Formats: sequence, structure tokens, C-alpha cells
Amino acid sequence: MNVNAGASISGAVRLGAGIDTLTFAEPTFGTSFLDGGDDRGNTQPEDILTFDGGTISATMTEERWLNWGKIVIGNQATVSFRGSNNHVDATDVELKGTVSLQNGHVQDGVTFRSNLVGGGTIKLDANFYTGSADLVNILSNVAWTTKLDIRDISTQTGSEEDEAIVIVDVSGTASSTAFEIMQNPQASGAYDCELIFNSTDTTFSVKRKHLASSVMLVAAPIALLD
Repeated sequence: MNVNAGASISGAVRLGAGIDTLTFAEPTFGTSFLDGGDDRGNTQPEDILTFDGGTISATMTEERWLNWGKIVIGNQATVSFRGSNNHVDATDVELKGTVSLQNGHVQDGVTFRSNLVGGGTIKLDANFYTGSADLVNILSNVAWTTKLDIRDISTQTGSEEDEAIVIVDVSGTASSTAFEIMQNPQASGAYDCELIFNSTDTTFSVKRKHLASSVMLVAAPIALLD
């Protein structure tokens, strides 16, 4: 089933048993429940949910998408979550486009109860002064490399070296290259930002450092006498 641009979706979407495909192409999105249906015992290909383009604003604060074999967020698609209790249940999530938690506030979150196959971008807010940020939980494994676009919403300056803030928590396996920072969060160049991988608990944390100021010394002109 295809839901084309201009369509308006509200309420719960529940698909029955059997193999289902549901594709969204930039609808007005107001539902918090997308159920692919119970396909236990079915040996055919899995249910597939695809976001094919445009910006999908999941405006509910408790999104729950479940019973999908595969969820595809396409190259031109942006899926935005709000709140901290959003759950995406699937075997695999293919992130080719963008997942955004950026809204000018920290402590939004999404939990992927799935493998995450990266290649796209995840946008997060971070407040380095308060030591808080949005959080992505992945309850299975991570493959490929996903870019992290971190927006610094700090209104005050902290110490010369801020504490590291966990922004991605992986329960399964992930390499140190599973995520990388897309850009420094402070465009002014006053800060540098690094991503720290903890192989013990498979978390990725972001840390902001104040750049040391530098002074350029210019030699005074020397008068040449005859």
C-alpha cells in the first residue's frame, strides 16, 4: 500500500497477518502506532515499512512502530521524533536518510528494537553546560557508518573541558566506526568536539573542548641605516 504526498494519516494503522508493504511519501503524519501485523510461522519475505521522501513528523511523544521485518528510511526522507518514549520494533532498520530528534530541547529519545544498518544521519540536541543530550538506544547490532549531526543548545559556557555525554547506547555489537560526528556543534570555532567510543559498554559519548587561543607574533620592522 502506498500513501502519497498530500495524504493525511491519523489514528492507529494496523495491518493483519500475511506479507504487507506500506510506503509513505510525505504525508501529513499524526499517528503514533504502526503495526505490521503478526506473521509468526510465515516463511515468506517480511513486512516492509518504507519512508520514501519528504519530512515525516512523528508529532506524538510516544511513537510505537512494531511487527515489521524491515523499516527503510530512504535517502530523501527525514523522520522526526519528539519525546523520550519512542519505540521502533523491526528485524532491521535501514537508515539511508535522516532521523531527527532536534527541536531545541534535550532528552528526546528513540529506541530501535532492531539491527541498524547505517549510512544516513541522526540529528541530536546537546547541552554541554548541563551535561544532557538526546539519546538513541539500539537493542541489537549496528552495521556501516551513521553520521551524527549534533546541535549545541548550551546558553552558558562550562568548564575548560566539558564532561562526556552518552548519546548512543548499543546493546548488541558495534565497531568504533559505527558513528562519526558530521560537524562541530559550534560554528563559531570556539569549541572542538570529539566522539568517544566505549568498547566495554558499547556507548558513544560526545565531549566538547574549548580550543586554546593562539596569538600570532609579528616582528617589528627594522630600520636599515646607511
